[in-house]
Amino acid sequence: MRKWFILCVFVLLGGCHSPQQSGFIKALEELQVPVRVMEKKEKSIFTQDLNGEKPKTYLLNDKLLSVYTFDRSKDRSKARQRFYEKTASQNIVSYELYEQNTMLIFYVHEQNLHVAIPYDEQIRKALIQIEEDQE
Repeated sequence: MRKWFILCVFVLLGGCHSPQQSGFIKALEELQVPVRVMEKKEKSIFTQDLNGEKPKTYLLNDKLLSVYTFDRSKDRSKARQRFYEKTASQNIVSYELYEQNTMLIFYVHEQNLHVAIPYDEQIRKALIQIEEDQE
């Protein structure tokens, strides 16, 4: 009985990821990107609720990777606009924003803006790969 309960909890928690998000994380792993689930969520502008959605948070080489998945691409666009409105007057750390279909992704790399962003190329490749997989 206990094993059954543990299995049910695992399935329910695992079901929280969208197929697109799971595909993105899997693609990153296949590209040898050091990504892992963030055990303890930090409270920041990049982990706030946007349009009623909470992000799944990961650490990519010990930097925050925040992945939002929305029901529609229109909702993703509204969330991006809401983020920009909330942060317009703030001085925030360096980050890169990625968008694809219903996903909105923040990679908080904290790098100087004149330096190449670590893992940017691999993130873009992973997004292209999941786009191709969906076709």
